[in-house]
Amino acid sequence: MKAILTLLVLIASLQFSPAQYAWDVGGNAGFANYLGEIGGGAGQSRGWILDLELEKFKKSFDKKLEQFFINLIECQNDPCLINYLHEVKEYVLNGGKRLRPYILWKMISEQCQNVSAYDNVLIAFELLHNSTLIEDDIIDKHTVRRNRKTLPVVFNKNSINGEHLSLLVANLLKDKALTLILEAKISSQKRKDCLVAFNNISMSVNEGQVQDLAFSKNLSVN
Repeated sequence: MKAILTLLVLIASLQFSPAQYAWDVGGNAGFANYLGEIGGGAGQSRGWILDLELEKFKKSFDKKLEQFFINLIECQNDPCLINYLHEVKEYVLNGGKRLRPYILWKMISEQCQNVSAYDNVLIAFELLHNSTLIEDDIIDKHTVRRNRKTLPVVFNKNSINGEHLSLLVANLLKDKALTLILEAKISSQKRKDCLVAFNNISMSVNEGQVQDLAFSKNLSVN
């Protein structure tokens, strides 16, 4: 389990440039090779195997992810917060490959019989990923992601600072992600491993973003 989570930390460390290029260009081919080696027959395209299984996983996972947001929204009383969460739900569910939870699921499924016990963990890491995308939209002033307006743009109305609200929402997603891991139906040691990995990923991504900003400003980075 620790090896799986360590791999996920390495994956997350490729979130921001300059490592982004390596992820976009080399990541898919590498995981296609992995799938081909464990399940591909002669003459089959390894990339095709990856796409087929990933798409099947995505459909199933997105249903669970959507249900998470439905449950989260239903337990709220504040109309404003409910409206904001609906926007976040659309942001998260609108596109995305779900590659990170897929890789984690794939490796867990080869070591554990009760993979569904890790559903909370898979959702948690996807929430973490989306929280970093929201922060990236704020920092880089993105107005569109996945052919949809970014949250800072969507929230920037009615005299509300969209960037400030988006930052708070990103923090909220991380908080909910941590809660999901704590509530996962797995052993206490595995929960601890997941929390450590979550923390390491969050730190790795933040450090990468700091370096990205420094490079963009031509500052010295040790």
